Amino acid sequence: MLTEVELSNQSLQVTVTLVHGTWARNSKWPRLEQELLRQFGLDNTLITYLPWTGGNTASARLSAAALLQSHLRSLADQRPTAKHFVVAHSHGGNIALLAMRDNQIKAALSGLVCLSTPFLLYRPLTLVPDEDLFNKAAYWGIIISVATISGLAAYLSGNGWSLLPIPVTLLVLNRLLRRWRSSARTFLDRVSPPPLDGVRLLIVRSPSDETSLSLGALQAITRLLSALWSFVCLGWVDHGVDLFRHIVANRFIGPVVSVVAAGVFLWFMSGYFYFIGSYFAHHPVDFNNRFELILLSPALLFVATAVSSYFTAILLVGPLLLFTSMLLIPFGPGFALHAPFLEISVEPVPENVACEVVQLGWGQRDFNPKTRGLQHSRTHDDPRAIAAAISWLQARTVASKP
Repeated sequence: MLTEVELSNQSLQVTVTLVHGTWARNSKWPRLEQELLRQFGLDNTLITYLPWTGGNTASARLSAAALLQSHLRSLADQRPTAKHFVVAHSHGGNIALLAMRDNQIKAALSGLVCLSTPFLLYRPLTLVPDEDLFNKAAYWGIIISVATISGLAAYLSGNGWSLLPIPVTLLVLNRLLRRWRSSARTFLDRVSPPPLDGVRLLIVRSPSDETSLSLGALQAITRLLSALWSFVCLGWVDHGVDLFRHIVANRFIGPVVSVVAAGVFLWFMSGYFYFIGSYFAHHPVDFNNRFELILLSPALLFVATAVSSYFTAILLVGPLLLFTSMLLIPFGPGFALHAPFLEISVEPVPENVACEVVQLGWGQRDFNPKTRGLQHSRTHDDPRAIAAAISWLQARTVASKP
């Protein structure tokens, strides 16, 4: 049952549904309530609170969006001539956006006000244009490191049976990573808001908002992580192949480059097969032998460069993934869990929507000396935010609905 500040007059002209953010269950906004009733009139205003759990999970917000849809649908049916508004704080704004999946709700809503709502644009991480190449390289690139370590250990120990776990490890890791990435895509389908065309939206942002600051750090880390992830997942292979094709296509240097590349490739493969053959022949490679050293030099140079740079990227990706996951915890464990397969951008407004934005200035920092805590958590009590919201709602109430 919704908590209401309601009068007996059934011909109400304005309804305002207030939606709190995460971890703010049963919170009330008396200052905003009083101003709404004062500006629109006691006999003309219905104010309700959406009693969602405040849980910091995607499931909790999806359930709240369904509850908001049901509530707004009921209000629209009972009061078809009224102007219906939603004022939401923090993740409450994301709940309201998810509720816009119902076109009936979208059409019935006269306006939506988001106070300090964090907006994320996210999509599945795609590192190369060729999706099939990514599906192979993104997983097998990581698995190469396991194969390299296992193979090197087997060679040094002289025990061929130690190679047996390699194919099993490859198959298991490949399957787990594929399922993880598939789960990330399914998760995005669940949490992505619908197209917001036709939604009348006001966004009010406070200065020095802690959420915005942390999301800015998240965006910077995500950019660095994407670059390292692209290297780890062999995204550079696609660009290298394109560059090589472009050079070979040149009528002047193309033939020369092709001959040199073929020679280096044969040199590399000769050293590679010589190395494998010496292992099975139980003839250890003698690096003091000049012939063997020259024969193996391309392979050794390639392996040394690739493995060192690859493992350097691996070592950097791990902490960055952990840091990214920690920064995404305010959006729920689902985002943190699927962070390795998400490309995230922090924006001041939602995607593809025409809206009005009010950025509050510093003003009087402690407008309520009795209220302590995060700046982000106090926007709904800020007199300047309330004044901006009320002014915008009044304009939407007077204007005829398109």
